[in-house]
Amino acid sequence: MGTDGDQVDAALQELQERGLAEPAPTLLGFAATDPRSAIEYAVATEQRDLADRLANLSALRAHVPGLAQEYARGRQRIDAELPIEVVNGLEATRSRILMLEEAARTEVLSVQEQLSPRPVVSALQQDLASLARGVSGRTLVQRDALADEEAFHYFGTVAAAGEQVRVVDQVPARLLVFDNEVAVVPLDASDRARGALFVRVRTIVDMCVFLFERMWADASPLFVVAADGAPSGRTARILELMAAGRKDETIARSLGVGVRTVRRDIAALMADLGEHSRASTVAAAIRRGWLSP
Repeated sequence: MGTDGDQVDAALQELQERGLAEPAPTLLGFAATDPRSAIEYAVATEQRDLADRLANLSALRAHVPGLAQEYARGRQRIDAELPIEVVNGLEATRSRILMLEEAARTEVLSVQEQLSPRPVVSALQQDLASLARGVSGRTLVQRDALADEEAFHYFGTVAAAGEQVRVVDQVPARLLVFDNEVAVVPLDASDRARGALFVRVRTIVDMCVFLFERMWADASPLFVVAADGAPSGRTARILELMAAGRKDETIARSLGVGVRTVRRDIAALMADLGEHSRASTVAAAIRRGWLSP
């Protein structure tokens, strides 16, 4: 063959290991194996290797929850040491905000010029879970954001769970403050996809809280004012939507109920206030302090 003897020996050894050759009384001491046996052997070997790899992957997956918790704790420690951090990209920003929301202890302040681009279902679940833990929430929302039925339903649901929601004509940009310790502002108010600044500088956080409180003081309650005899729950939401001039079908879609249910609640409101039209019912609710004019 004109090949180095060591190379031939190594090749024959590999053929034997792969089950393609076996010892035999020949000049070289080897002979080719029956291909049927060789293939069965090769398949069985690959199956064993694959089973081992799958077992290793399964074992690795079992460690993922613990590793994720360790990462979260480590990330929080790192973040606590960074007074101002730039987080680039929408997904990275969402993940960091979620971590802060899950770690919140007392209060979350929020300014929204429009509904968050997070999937509404997951955002709603996270916010409701935070309220259920006893974390208070106050949200300022720009008035034109409420033209979206999905947004109105979202804010109505969190309000029913205990969050305070007020409306202003215009907000400068989105703002979040967690426990009066961390403020989150977008890098670009017109493009959330760019990311956000996470600020832990005491003076800057205090200024963000001051700005929020000034806007909060001038804002109007989104839903029914807490007054003696004022309706609550779904009836309160219906009254607010009536005041906004929404039709029965639109109200039903916003609240996730049937049109008949809406009309029944409206009839009950009219009866309670002794009125016979929607306009007079809304006017009577304002006079009683149930609605902010």
